[in-house]
Amino acid sequence: MIDIIECCMCKKITKANLILKNNNICEDCEKKIIGTKTDHQDYLKYKEGIKRLLCYSHQDK
Repeated sequence: MIDIIECCMCKKITKANLILKNNNICEDCEKKIIGTKTDHQDYLKYKEGIKRLLCYSHQDK
């Protein structure tokens, strides 16, 4: 069975891919996160997205 879920980074409805703290990161966003260099203009956007995901999930406990 294929799970369809919203990506927590881009908000698109996609196939479940990388689940962190019950949140999905779609394949496209995962590739962008992995391939983004620290000096790229989108690096902070992805860094903050992951940080929000981890911090928000931590507060739920």
